[in-house]
Amino acid sequence: MAKFVYFEATIGSGIDVVLMGDGYSDRLIADGTYDRTMELAYNKFFEKEPYKSFKDYFNVYITYVVSKNEVFTPGSSTALECDVSKTSSLIHGRDENVIHYANHAVESNKLNNTTIVVAINERVDAGTCFINTPTASGRDWGEGMSISYVPIGENDEKFGRVLQHEACGHGFAKLADEYVYAAYGNIPEEVKNRAIMEQTSYGWWKNIDFTGDPAQVRWRKFLQDSRYANEGLGVFEGAYTYPTGVWRSSGENIMIHNTGEFNAPSREAIYYRIHKLAYGPNWEYDYEKFVEYDAKNRRSEAQSQSRPFVLKPQVHFAPLNTPIVVNYSLDEIKKDR
Repeated sequence: MAKFVYFEATIGSGIDVVLMGDGYSDRLIADGTYDRTMELAYNKFFEKEPYKSFKDYFNVYITYVVSKNEVFTPGSSTALECDVSKTSSLIHGRDENVIHYANHAVESNKLNNTTIVVAINERVDAGTCFINTPTASGRDWGEGMSISYVPIGENDEKFGRVLQHEACGHGFAKLADEYVYAAYGNIPEEVKNRAIMEQTSYGWWKNIDFTGDPAQVRWRKFLQDSRYANEGLGVFEGAYTYPTGVWRSSGENIMIHNTGEFNAPSREAIYYRIHKLAYGPNWEYDYEKFVEYDAKNRRSEAQSQSRPFVLKPQVHFAPLNTPIVVNYSLDEIKKDR
């Protein structure tokens, strides 16, 4: 059981990301397949903004996980025991095993804010993120460890899209899904109250809100800022899988269709969490500094006219499974170096 420091932070205290794979035998490790998959996962994680610009704030570790089998069929045995369904986008493994391997790269007392990505050696269209409730509440920067299970998929592009949605969107930034299921109707009160609690106590789900009032919605400053006039931002009903009673800020982005870029409110949430983890709780957010950084991501009027935003119908979109909130006692994890 070995680890490799693939990239070391040169700015801040270092934000930990652990990459590992399941369904990779010693043969696939020896011939370089495992390394190529991990390199691809690394490149895809930092492909989109703001991750691309702030890569130097991260520590990235590769943990080598050897499985007995390279296939996921009944009776097969893989190190992380990933369960790959051919009929559902839900995918999971034995989280305790994943955390055990991650603990060989990251100290136990830092796991609470570690982002773990498990690349699964299976070409299926699936992916699921498991988010651990944080040990402390009252913080607004997306606390909590995460495990994102991401199959390698049909090709590198699809692998990257799922990884960016699950690990970069849900896992690190704690962004909510923005797609809907038409049959779900209005968001139930208990679901809404739970989400509001997680927003307030943990700093999760910053890209959705439960008001359609442009003057009150979470991303109102972007709506009021002329510098974001070409971003296609607004207050669109339908998010968090529910068509009504919950709102999102844009019609297309990674958290809806796994394509394109992160929208401005999502970029802000990622930027905010990166800086809080890099510099500590006392770091103070400055909206104008974010806008200055974000100039590279904003569209010009000419770009907006040549490529107008279109609200895509979601009836033919096959979404991934929603993130699953769990509660592990990370204090009980024992190191085995």
